[in-house]
Amino acid sequence: TAQDDDYDDHSSSNRSSSSPSLSSYHNGSGSTTHATSQHYQQRDGTNPQKSACKRRRLHFLMKYFQPITSTPTNSTRFLFLLRGCFVLLGLFTISRHVVQIIWYSNTTSGGGGGGVEQHHHFHSWPTVLSIRNNATADYVNALDNFLYDEMKVATFVNVDDADADGTQGGGMKYNIKIDKDMIEFHDNITVSWNFNGAGNDKDGLKGDLVDTDSVIALYCPAAGTATTTATTTKEQFNPKNFIDAATISQIQSTMLAQNLITDDLNDKIKKYWKIPSFPVIKEDTCEFRLWSRRHTMDTTNANANANDGNSHIMVYNLLATTGPIHIKNGSTIPTTIHLALTTNNHEMLVHFSTGGNENVNQIPMVVYSAIKEDLDNHNNNMTSCQFNFGSTTTYHASDMCHSPANLQEPGKFSSPHLLHSVTMVNLEADVRYYYKVGLLDRSQAKNMLDFENDIVWSDVYSFQSAMPAGVDQTRDGKPLTFLVYADQGVSGYGNGDDGDRVATYTQREVEDREEEEEGGAGIRMVHHFGDLSYAQGASHMWDIWLDMVSRFATSVPLMVGVGNHEYDHVTGGGIGKDPSGVITPGGYNPKWGNYGSDSNGECGVPTSIRFIMPANGNGVYWYSYDYGLVHTIMLSTEHDISPGSEQYLWLEMDLSAVNRTLTPWVILETHRPMYMIEDIAPNTQVGIHLRQNFEELLHRYNVDLYLAGHYHAYFRSCPGLYKSRCKNGGMTHITIGTAGAELDSVPLLRKPWSAFFSAEWGYGRITVANATALLFEFVSDQDGSTKDSTWLLK
Repeated sequence: TAQDDDYDDHSSSNRSSSSPSLSSYHNGSGSTTHATSQHYQQRDGTNPQKSACKRRRLHFLMKYFQPITSTPTNSTRFLFLLRGCFVLLGLFTISRHVVQIIWYSNTTSGGGGGGVEQHHHFHSWPTVLSIRNNATADYVNALDNFLYDEMKVATFVNVDDADADGTQGGGMKYNIKIDKDMIEFHDNITVSWNFNGAGNDKDGLKGDLVDTDSVIALYCPAAGTATTTATTTKEQFNPKNFIDAATISQIQSTMLAQNLITDDLNDKIKKYWKIPSFPVIKEDTCEFRLWSRRHTMDTTNANANANDGNSHIMVYNLLATTGPIHIKNGSTIPTTIHLALTTNNHEMLVHFSTGGNENVNQIPMVVYSAIKEDLDNHNNNMTSCQFNFGSTTTYHASDMCHSPANLQEPGKFSSPHLLHSVTMVNLEADVRYYYKVGLLDRSQAKNMLDFENDIVWSDVYSFQSAMPAGVDQTRDGKPLTFLVYADQGVSGYGNGDDGDRVATYTQREVEDREEEEEGGAGIRMVHHFGDLSYAQGASHMWDIWLDMVSRFATSVPLMVGVGNHEYDHVTGGGIGKDPSGVITPGGYNPKWGNYGSDSNGECGVPTSIRFIMPANGNGVYWYSYDYGLVHTIMLSTEHDISPGSEQYLWLEMDLSAVNRTLTPWVILETHRPMYMIEDIAPNTQVGIHLRQNFEELLHRYNVDLYLAGHYHAYFRSCPGLYKSRCKNGGMTHITIGTAGAELDSVPLLRKPWSAFFSAEWGYGRITVANATALLFEFVSDQDGSTKDSTWLLK
């Protein structure tokens, strides 16, 4: 078991006068309270390290608890009572220790004691159309959706009754349509349906009618239409190959939750579905199909019994289809655009995605210039407008390590289509550039310089090129400023829209500072160290999350690392499978850790392919770069970082090569913190082992700041923290897992190295004033106010 000097609260060293005597805790409502705050239960931590103390306690108990055989006197009665108290104390100590062991063992699984997270967060993976549940109005869980499961095994009839052009065949008595002839991504649309036959709805088709149990499903591409993807005509007509589906009742709940309708109990069932933002599908056509559903006897079962529920099957009867809905440039328009730095300060990498077939000879390209007008007609301005070509890749369900990530079905794996990356080169330092990206089809291009009419371009975006290492101010005399956070997700993943709220505030800060600086400095980067989309096998969430963060990541580089929800797995990895190069099937699962299957089988595949980070380490897992006065190191605490490991040796080499004259500030970012005050025993053990593994290395090279997430709250340590002692020549530790995932609500440990704690959403803002002063601020996403700040001074 790991040893932790600060864990024994009876130690006199834990009450050192050099450590802060008061810790402040923020209750998330704007007020700061002392460590005895009623908002957070405080208690001393317990740990197996106290076993020696417990043995002494039990020895004392056995020594004094002797049978009383003589006639009891008042003194012996008192002694007996005292001994009884010691018995109760001993039993309490033992039971508490046993309960902790049982709790820990029950919450771990897989190789090496790994297990899923212990926070007991509310996790829901929203569906593509953000469907809500009937009763609770919570988001329907795409990974555990009863309707999806039902439709996988249901019987579908009258499938051929709707013609491919959308006309109603087979004597259908219903029709369904949308309110637009052509749509674009993010358009608001209304799907409506009505009775199209004689009589009334109750006449139906042999009992089939549109009621609250009826289902509307979205299919992309539309059946019988041409597509650039690899889907076959048979797959298009397959009623089980839907993108999303909802009952009429769920549709009503969804609109009610979105404030699109009022809760009028006297109103009849709505015969329309308002969708406020059509999702990014990357297809040229889609269609909605209206199904009735009913239980019926399984006539194929000779032993079927009308009273036996297992003898019934669910039958879906096709009532109507919209026919093809055309999406403008659906498969060719660039989406999910985001920037990233490289190891060269004169470059900027741009990622984007499109639909299309990976076998088609297509080339991603970027056109860029320091003059915005050049991009309006770049064919006539090639002297000032630069362009470059990039590469394309993708991944498949078979690339994942285990289920549910490798299950190609609704709510789980869906194709990311084509993922492109292009590098803008030969950039002048600290200059505003404008750019747009597109996909060139070589077979259609007559001349490589005459590509204007052969590409569907993105909008024109802009960014500020990087500051060279050693430069202490931006071109217009402002200090370097950037944002940091971890643990985000999308709207509906937790209890609300908080991932989107933090993204909105981030976007606002990027845009406001750009406007304030008139295209000069502003926010230069956003760093996100793990737990990004929380897709965890629901692969459509990657596109939802990237679509959300692209609102600011088109303007500033988004530098990311991996967390447990991107990488951790317990099987299916190994040589040639694990993109990080780990050769064991279960990744990294030390016996002392709670590393489990938190990626739900993704094992880092989507993250490593969707993000290309500076190529001086191990891809997205660990790398470093210089920017202005700062040398930033991204590590993976989901991988081995013990002395002698590949990552440790790389870190030692990187730290030894830092030029502290050019980059006096060294900031280390990773997902799991070394120090925490949340009382979650297995996670505390991980932090202790991280300290044992490489805290001394960071101390040796005078790292200034350790940033982490993982715990969904904000925490700041005392300055100079090293070996659990404040002002001990170490660094400040900050946990900022506050980007939107559900906040933690667990008891807190009382630690002398704790300086500030707040359970609310927000982000960190770092301002590098000069070579000797750096300001860190925690900004709330409720009102943009600064809730905590600290200066790091050299």
